[in-house]
Amino acid sequence: MQFHTDAKRYIYLLQVLVMLLPIFVYPAFLFEGIGKPVFIPDGEKVHLIPRLLLVGVVAILGWRFWGTRGLFSSLLVGFAITVLASSLNANDPAGWTFIIFGPKQRMDGLIYQFLLVALGISAYGALLKAPHLLPKLLWALLASGILQASLVLLQSFGLDLVGPIIGGSSFKEYMGSMGHIGVAAGFLLVVAVASLSLLQVNRTNKSLFYVVVLGIMLVSLGLGTTQNRAAAYALVGAVALFTLIGFSPQRLLIGVGMVLSTFLLPQILPNTHNIERGYTNTATLESRLVIWQLAYESLRYIPGAPLIGGGPDAFLLTLTKHFKTERLLDFYRVEHRWPPNTTIKEVKSFDPPDMGRDRLLLVYFSDYGSQKDVQGAYLVRLDKVHNMLFDRLVAYGIFASLIWLVLLMYPVYLVWRQKKIHKSTLWLVLPAISIYYIAWFPVMQLEPIYMILIASVWVVTVLPGQNPDTSPEAAL
Repeated sequence: MQFHTDAKRYIYLLQVLVMLLPIFVYPAFLFEGIGKPVFIPDGEKVHLIPRLLLVGVVAILGWRFWGTRGLFSSLLVGFAITVLASSLNANDPAGWTFIIFGPKQRMDGLIYQFLLVALGISAYGALLKAPHLLPKLLWALLASGILQASLVLLQSFGLDLVGPIIGGSSFKEYMGSMGHIGVAAGFLLVVAVASLSLLQVNRTNKSLFYVVVLGIMLVSLGLGTTQNRAAAYALVGAVALFTLIGFSPQRLLIGVGMVLSTFLLPQILPNTHNIERGYTNTATLESRLVIWQLAYESLRYIPGAPLIGGGPDAFLLTLTKHFKTERLLDFYRVEHRWPPNTTIKEVKSFDPPDMGRDRLLLVYFSDYGSQKDVQGAYLVRLDKVHNMLFDRLVAYGIFASLIWLVLLMYPVYLVWRQKKIHKSTLWLVLPAISIYYIAWFPVMQLEPIYMILIASVWVVTVLPGQNPDTSPEAAL
C-alpha cells in the first residue's frame, strides 16, 4: 500500500517536471543585467544549470523505484555502463571536467546521463504501480505544450515575454523559452502526438474532448510557427499512422486539422522578424549529410570504436585534432551556401586557447559570388552529429545506439504483434521521436521529457494483463 502511495506522489512530481522543465530558466537579466548598457546572457547559466538541478532533484526523489526490474530498466542500466566505459576511454585535453559535467553549452556528461537513467527507471517504476494516473501526466504535458506554443506565437506577433527576462531577445528564432528553435519544435511535436491518447480517455466528456482537440491544434500551430522541418515531418508521419491504423471520419478531421495547423496557418500569421518560411530548402539536409560523413570518418580516430565511444565531446575533439582544413571546409561550403563560383585563395587555421577544443578557420576568397578578395571566419564547433543514433555511436559506442534503438522500437513491435495497433495511440510518440531524431540529437531541455514518455509507452505496452480497451492510452 505504501509503495502505491509513493508511486502516486512521484507521478505528481513528474507532472511538475513536465510543466516546469520547458520554462525553468534563470532570469539572468533581472538579476545581473539591469543597469548595464550591454548584457549577453550565459547560455549554460540560463538554460542548462537550472534544468540539470531540476532533473537531478526529481531523479533522486525517485530512489524508491531504482530497483524496478524489467527489460526497460536493464536497458537503461546497460546504457549507463556504456556511458561510463566510453567516458573512461575519452582522451579529453580538459581531463575529467568536461567528461563529468559535459561539453560547453551542453552539460550532458556523466552526471546528467546518470540522472537521466535514474529518472527513466523511477518514472517506469512509479507508472507500473499506478498506470491509471498516466492521463494526469499527459494533461500536465498538454498544459505545458499550450504554454510553450503560446510563447512562440506571441513572439511571432512581436511580443517577446522571454528575452527581457533572460537578457537579449528571442526574436532571432522563435524558440519559446527552451533556448533553441529546434528544441521548442521537438517538444511541441511530442505534446501534440501524445495528447491524441487523451481523446479516448475523455471520449464520454464532450467538453474535455474538445478542450483536448483545441489544445492539440494550438500546439500544432506553435510547431508550424517554428518552421522546423524535422519536427514537422515527424508530425506528418505520426498523423498518417494515427489516421490510417483506425480510420474514421473523426480521426481524419483531427489529422487534417493538425497538418493544416502545422503547415498552412503559420503562413498567414504575421512574420514580424522575417523568419524564413517554407519546407522546400534542402540546404539543411545537405549539411546533415556532410556531418554524418564526418562522423563516420571520425570513428577511425576513437580507440576501440565502434564498440566503445570516445566520450561526450568525441566528435568535436576528433574534428579539431585530426581532420584536415580542406575537409572541414566541405561542411561550411554547404552550411553557408557558398556561391558556385567560390574560389579560395588561402586558408589559415588557428587554435584558440580553449583547452584544445576549437579551431578558427580564416578563409581568404579570391571570388565569392559577385565579390572579389573577401574573407570569412569560421569557428569549428560541430560538437553533435545531428542524428541521435549516430551521435550515441560516436560518443558511447554501438551498444548505446542499439539500446536506444530497442527503447524506441520494441514497444512498437509489441503493439503490432499483440494486435493493439488499432486500439492504442500513445505508442505513436515513439515513431515521432525516431523521425525527429534522424536530424537532431538529445539535449537537456527536452530529453528528460522524452524519457518519461518512452517509459510511459513501455508501461502500457509491456505491462502484463493491461486491458487495451480500458488502458489510459487506448485510442479512438
